[in-house]
Amino acid sequence: MCLGVLLDSRLTFAPHIRRISGRCFYHLRQLRVVWKSLTVEAAKTMVHSFVVARCDYYNSDYYGASAVHIRPLQNVLNAAARLVLRKGTTDLRDVLHWLPVQQRTEYKVSQVPSLGSSTVSDRDVRPSLSNSAAMWFTVSSTRRFGGPTM
Repeated sequence: MCLGVLLDSRLTFAPHIRRISGRCFYHLRQLRVVWKSLTVEAAKTMVHSFVVARCDYYNSDYYGASAVHIRPLQNVLNAAARLVLRKGTTDLRDVLHWLPVQQRTEYKVSQVPSLGSSTVSDRDVRPSLSNSAAMWFTVSSTRRFGGPTM
């Protein structure tokens, strides 16, 4: 297990997905106990933080995985939508703005920048104090949000 991801010999992520879906269903069962005392917005927030975020963690690794292995995560999202909406899962996209698991992974992979557009450049090479040369990296300027720019 590395960074909380279980790997199997065929890299199907089946044990990892079973573990994640089991933990998510556990949290959904726990939320059902206090459900009537929550407002709709509080319920959405709790489901998103306990369930959806857990399903989305490392989901780019599932890109290209078979639907059989991804189905348990989709079942978790369907159950979470039924819990939040208190009705069927047909409104999954319209009301909650949740994508199905397969489309979530495709979207996440599409948001990763290509290797050619890295913000780190290796154009600045300076000799070190030893006989070998060390590579110094320069990072392009970034904008800070919520404060003055430097």
